[in-house]
This record gives sequence, C-alpha cells and structure tokens, in this order.
Amino acid sequence: MSIHTHDWEWSDGCATSVCMECSAHARVDRETNAVIQSLARCFCGWAADGGDGREQLLERGENLD
Repeated sequence: MSIHTHDWEWSDGCATSVCMECSAHARVDRETNAVIQSLARCFCGWAADGGDGREQLLERGENLD
C-alpha cells in the first residue's frame, strides 16, 4: 500500500491550500510545505466527510457572506 503524499497548491477561491490529487484542504506553510492545520470543511463546498462543506458551515452558525 502506497502512502499518499499531498501535492499542495494555493487556491485563491478557497483562500487555502488544496491537494491536487485528493482535494484535501489545509493551511500549509508555503515555504516548507508543512501542514499547519488540516481543514474539515470549506465554504467552496468541499468537506473531508464527503458532505456539503458550505451547508455544514452554515449549520454551525458561520456567516459566509
């Protein structure tokens, strides 16, 4: 079994880094590529659990305007 190594690229739309292979979202140090914080959901609609990240944020009281 191979270990997945994230290929992080900055996303202006999400204002965070997104893995080009698996779509994971994270706050990443752009110089070292070290993950500072993995995200569970994003206002773009992505969610680690496969759900609707935008809806999950709204349900938690986030203001996305």
